[in-house]
Amino acid sequence: MVDRSAVSRNQLPCSVAVAALGSELAVIPTRLTTTARSRTNHRWFGGEWSERSWPATVGEMVSPTRWIAACAAAVGLFLFPSCKSVDRDGQRAEWSAAQTTLRPEPPGGSRAAQALGLAVCEPDARELEADPSFYADQPIPVGLPRVMDDITAWAEMQPGYAGVWIDRDQHDGWFSVGFSEGAAERQADLEEVFPGYQVVAVAVPLSKREGDALFERVKPVVASLRTSAAMSPPGASGQLRVEVPVLDGEVLAALAPFAGTVVCVTGLEPKDATPDHPQPTGGDGWRLLAVDANGSSGRTVVATTDLEYRALWDHEGLIARRPAVDFQSEIVVLFGAKDPAGCHIRMDDVVVDRGQRLVYGNFVVPGDLLFCNSFGEPTDFVVAIERSSLPSAPFAIQLDAEPDADGAVRRDRTVVEVNLRRPGSTIS
Repeated sequence: MVDRSAVSRNQLPCSVAVAALGSELAVIPTRLTTTARSRTNHRWFGGEWSERSWPATVGEMVSPTRWIAACAAAVGLFLFPSCKSVDRDGQRAEWSAAQTTLRPEPPGGSRAAQALGLAVCEPDARELEADPSFYADQPIPVGLPRVMDDITAWAEMQPGYAGVWIDRDQHDGWFSVGFSEGAAERQADLEEVFPGYQVVAVAVPLSKREGDALFERVKPVVASLRTSAAMSPPGASGQLRVEVPVLDGEVLAALAPFAGTVVCVTGLEPKDATPDHPQPTGGDGWRLLAVDANGSSGRTVVATTDLEYRALWDHEGLIARRPAVDFQSEIVVLFGAKDPAGCHIRMDDVVVDRGQRLVYGNFVVPGDLLFCNSFGEPTDFVVAIERSSLPSAPFAIQLDAEPDADGAVRRDRTVVEVNLRRPGSTIS
């Protein structure tokens, strides 16, 4: 646990040496078909992984990537037994040494994409619009469903037809009909066939046939990527968008053959991505005691005696032996957290902000930001924190650094009025 000014959100744990192995298995897209099955709860208990299985509830779907990622983590712990250590004095050295074993990433990011000739998608790409002279000053409102059907049926018979959409950006309510050729001629035809209708011909780079053909060429390339991705065919924006979690070198190299086309790519810059690595087992001033993947979200609990620690452990239903805690020099804190989108989360650090007198967890969604690497229930992270690391009383323990909302009461906040820096002091 460190001062907030010294926190690094991308600090790697000792077991990051197995990240390359884990990534080979854990990057399978979560769009794979899932089936209901026995639910296994993989848990960390003070230096080892444990599991418990019971029948899945009706309709529950379990991501296969969750099982693969857990297996990768287990293999890593077996191959690298030093990662089981919670020796805090040597942990930083372990992490530093482990980082040197990672393979260097190929160049990535938007600059690398542009250097390859790939277009980077605009965050809020606007719809293509027609020649301004095509729009009437006073559009006549009409019934949408029938008009859309009539316009589409006619437009599909014209050369260069690309699609029909309703303009929501610049000319609200107008029908746009895309044509890759002869937009001016098609506009004259539209005015003749649909007199008084608010419909215009828009010039687009590709016809529907050409756009569909390009989509089919890009699709297997995107499917071969070792990450999840989303595609949308050329439409109102005129671009075939490929969305990936991170613009890494592997993604850019795969899409490089489509440079100079309407294909564009979007994703996080590599420097802004959260590394996908196993749950850290400790940090500066704290160590992990347990991770319960079926916890209770939105709360924090503090134990300062062995009796309180035993009650916390039993109340959470943790099935393994409780790791030893020296309450003369440590306290126990439970962080019950959940990602709002339901993705699996990881606690990368326990942060102390002495200026604000706050202690909170640094929780991240690892790896994939388009689709969950795996879906997770509320998760309890139980940690031991060194008393010498705590702020002076009074201070608060909560899930994140966010301040109170006006008039709101934080259910996740535990206020400590006692000086817990003093050896053996208790909150009772």
